[in-house]
Amino acid sequence: MLARRLALMVVVGALVGAAVAQDAAVPETPAHKAQIAKDKKELAAYTLTMDVVRRAFVTISAIRDAAKSDPEIAKAIAPKKTNLEPTLDEMAATVGTLPQVVAIVKAHGFTPRELTVAEIALMEASMAAMFVEQGETVEAAVNEGLGNAANIKLMGANKAEITELAKKYPMMDPPSQ
Repeated sequence: MLARRLALMVVVGALVGAAVAQDAAVPETPAHKAQIAKDKKELAAYTLTMDVVRRAFVTISAIRDAAKSDPEIAKAIAPKKTNLEPTLDEMAATVGTLPQVVAIVKAHGFTPRELTVAEIALMEASMAAMFVEQGETVEAAVNEGLGNAANIKLMGANKAEITELAKKYPMMDPPSQ
């Protein structure tokens, strides 16, 4: 059941990605593949705390708000057109391109790379926690690459607070109606 849900999410993600990534396909190098594998291991080992979760919500929301009022920030943090999965360092470099964004990140106790890792771990664990709520096991979610058991359990144990954080500090704009 989890595998089918994830497969659907991959298909939807691929369609969205295909619409965004209009540039010519760039071949993936062995070095890039190795770095992605290393990044996935790092993410699987990274353990969130509620302090990090709270600061990540506030920080990402502040960056989003800054991007709304500053086109330079919006352009700098916009997804890049590529067919390659970005590495953690590439994503962190995007966050660290502008002093205004770096100042926001540092004001909340992160480096660009720390925020990148925390944000991805938070997204993976949140998605996994939704699957667990629907009857999947934590182990199945971990086996599908959705973070680690500690992060998934943290999301479940703090669902009410995380839901309130998401309302108070939205990381994305609501969908257009």
